[in-house]
Amino acid sequence: MKEIEINRVEALKSLENAMVAVDVNRRLMQSDSFVFFKGNLITFSGEIRTIQPSPFGDEIEGSILAQDLLAVFKKFSDQNLLVTAGDGELLVSGEKRKAGVKMDQDILMPFKTVQRAKEYKPLHPVLMDYLVQASLVCSKDESAKWEMTHVHADAEFVDATDSHRYFRASLATGLEKPLLIQAKLVQVFSKFKLVEIDATTTEGWVHFRTAENFEISLIMNKSGYFNRTMLDNLLVLQDAKYVQLPENLEEILARAEIMCDKENPSVEITLKEGEVSVFSEKAFGWFRETQKVDYIGPDFSFSINPAFLRGMLKKTKEILVNDFLAKVSVDGTHFVSALIKKVV
Repeated sequence: MKEIEINRVEALKSLENAMVAVDVNRRLMQSDSFVFFKGNLITFSGEIRTIQPSPFGDEIEGSILAQDLLAVFKKFSDQNLLVTAGDGELLVSGEKRKAGVKMDQDILMPFKTVQRAKEYKPLHPVLMDYLVQASLVCSKDESAKWEMTHVHADAEFVDATDSHRYFRASLATGLEKPLLIQAKLVQVFSKFKLVEIDATTTEGWVHFRTAENFEISLIMNKSGYFNRTMLDNLLVLQDAKYVQLPENLEEILARAEIMCDKENPSVEITLKEGEVSVFSEKAFGWFRETQKVDYIGPDFSFSINPAFLRGMLKKTKEILVNDFLAKVSVDGTHFVSALIKKVV
């Protein structure tokens, strides 16, 4: 088999991108592996599938444990490497070192059970941003009702709720069919600059693609979402009044993020008569800062993702409050939170 010379950094980027669909627990055949097949690099966990041009071209086919091959490419320091398919292994050669990684010639990964996208269309430039923002509102509790763990989008809206909070962005999404995607999957693919979408070809799946021809496909829930009238009513706050938040609240939130849990970033905003405080904590620390504010009313708190609130505060410092809810609205984007009346 002839040697193939590759750029190590470019190949490493391809492998790292493919890792988003690698399941190290191997719930499916070869779901813990990179599959090289017909010029493509493929990974498939059952919930996510990635397909991209193989860094090895169409000369090499087989299945290799993802973590092993990734480790080899990370440990080598050469700019260029030579790769060769040998007897049951992939040989990787640098200037001063070589490594062999076991390669299975049998392709058993069931990636073909998900049909390839056929009708890619341009992705609305801000749709991904709103999907990610909505995912931050969803419940992280996998035992919660599925509606609380999924992001919903249709032709007019992107929304999500965890039963205590509700997010909605109003925009012409360009979607022909509704999307209903697990929040954790939205957060996985948010790292990619996606430019195209196909939500119609494959029943129960949505496909995205980057300008570099990296395809990522996500499983969707095929159930219906909440009644739209019920969701509309969540945005109506009876007997509410506006409270002006401190001008430097963005700076306070940035400081509070230092002590936020990275997996579930959240701060607690507390309003008392004449003051507002921001509190965050994680396993090994906490942060609190208090500022004066023109507020007269009952004490209450609500929790919110700090990065999301900072984005809203760039356009408004007002929050609408009644005895039960707090709402921030900017340019068709709304965030509503139930209030925590017991302030500690």
